[in-house]
Amino acid sequence: MPTLSPDKVCVSLRQWSTPTPQKPDRKATADQLAQYRLDANSSRLSLRAAQQMVQLRQSLDHDPGGRQRTLILAFDGGYTNSTVDQWRRLTDHLIPG
Repeated sequence: MPTLSPDKVCVSLRQWSTPTPQKPDRKATADQLAQYRLDANSSRLSLRAAQQMVQLRQSLDHDPGGRQRTLILAFDGGYTNSTVDQWRRLTDHLIPG
């Protein structure tokens, strides 16, 4: 691994579990179906990825001198949709990759 200067840090993003909610059976009530839709929507990988990116930026901002540091994120094309793109509006010192 290359030597990094003190002003550059390489970190690995956390891994987290995002299980798919179990679909209710055909006899499910309207309330059960509504809850399933809410659970399925909140467990989308793109949404969870965007939340992690924002949390990482906020964590860096709380470090001494962190607000002045640029956070460069690299991720595959599967996450580059409108959900993930929303985090760009939250900060001007993030460079997507």
